[in-house]
Amino acid sequence: MGKRRGRRTAGTGRTATPASDLSYARFVADVVEVEPNEGDTDTRVLAGLTLVREALERQEGTDVARYLGLGAALDAARRDVGNDARAVLEHLSGASPALGQLIDGMRLAADAISHGIGVPAVVSLLIAPQREIIYDDFVVLLGTFAVRGRADERCTVQLRWRLWRRNGFHEVAFEDIDEPGADDPEEGIEKFLRRLAVETKAEPEQVRARAAFVIGPTKLTDLGDLGAVRRGLTAAGVVRDVAVEVFPVADPRRAAEIDRPLAERGFDLLLLDVDPQDQWAFNRGRKFEDSGGRLAQLDARELEPLLDEVSIALRGLVGGPDGEAPIDLEREIPSALTEAEQAEVRGAVRANSLRVVFVGGNETQEQYRTRIEAALVQRYGDGVEVAWFGGWASSWNAIEEAVVREFAAAGALIVMHFMRTQLGNNLRRRAGEAGVPWHRCVGSGRQAMQHALEQALLLAARGG
Repeated sequence: MGKRRGRRTAGTGRTATPASDLSYARFVADVVEVEPNEGDTDTRVLAGLTLVREALERQEGTDVARYLGLGAALDAARRDVGNDARAVLEHLSGASPALGQLIDGMRLAADAISHGIGVPAVVSLLIAPQREIIYDDFVVLLGTFAVRGRADERCTVQLRWRLWRRNGFHEVAFEDIDEPGADDPEEGIEKFLRRLAVETKAEPEQVRARAAFVIGPTKLTDLGDLGAVRRGLTAAGVVRDVAVEVFPVADPRRAAEIDRPLAERGFDLLLLDVDPQDQWAFNRGRKFEDSGGRLAQLDARELEPLLDEVSIALRGLVGGPDGEAPIDLEREIPSALTEAEQAEVRGAVRANSLRVVFVGGNETQEQYRTRIEAALVQRYGDGVEVAWFGGWASSWNAIEEAVVREFAAAGALIVMHFMRTQLGNNLRRRAGEAGVPWHRCVGSGRQAMQHALEQALLLAARGG
């Protein structure tokens, strides 16, 4: 079994991320490192099944693994045919159709899964999968794996099972093993997660942005099944942590009915699925952009190409997954400024304290604030002041107004990409109107934040 990088839930050995979470950003960041097995295919498969059996004896493993009856079957096989790997596997296959299907799948994985990590990936999924999606009679075990010490050699592996009760007993059947995204990792994995979100009727685990989807009369006719459209759009949002709300407009004369929700529900993105002649929609799109929102026009007339377009529009709406506070929080971070620029900031701080405003992030970034301020004070003097604001609160308009009130005393604004898109757009626009220079923080870690603050202090020292 591999070593997982990331948070764990106490006592379980599993990450704190929900097992049903289909967010792309968190999924690809939840990587288990494994080591390729040595030996011929059957030796590797038998060694993997033995690891699963040992885990079950420790009261670990998935329900699927428990219902396979692996322990008793392995004991019987070794008692009857000895320890020859091929003979043991053939005995297991004859004793249990489910084990036979699994063994065939593991043999396939040994040859077909990238980087030679198919068998250890299957073993890891049977013991402690990063994702375990259960719906109807299906169980999907899913995870991303990398060769230990070589993070660029990674792949995604899926095991799909059927699980049902018959005569009071659980039965399992192996359905499929696959490597989603083998040819195109981002798009392939994204489409796979989206299909799975449709099948399971999933909702976003975390809503980090909101999008409105406005569809006009012609496109409604083209797509037909509005229910399927809603399910597909919800699934696209699940993958990107975005809540997507659908506004069908069958009669443009009643388009005014969507104006109030578009104005009041805090949407970050407006998706227009309309024809070129639908000026009622484009007028609303321009108004939405003028208020600081983001606009995207869609062209596809069939559902799957449309969902591909929506997925592309959603990709840039929310940043990557929340980073974790590093163990070495006390380490010193080198300055982003030259010696001459640092001296310029120190001189401005001595002459008149410098105050800057930082907006963005969540609880993870909050952990860095005290240390960042202490580092800046140590480097530039006691006159450095930072006003901090998060970026994900539902009352983002209240954050906006509080930040704008800071403009009177602030020399610069830092905008982090971890925030609601409309909040960022509005703050940049209003900072420009107030004559306050702004700087973008492109990362989410302590170093990126501290460097962005230094650049902002330099802007403030120079008076914008």
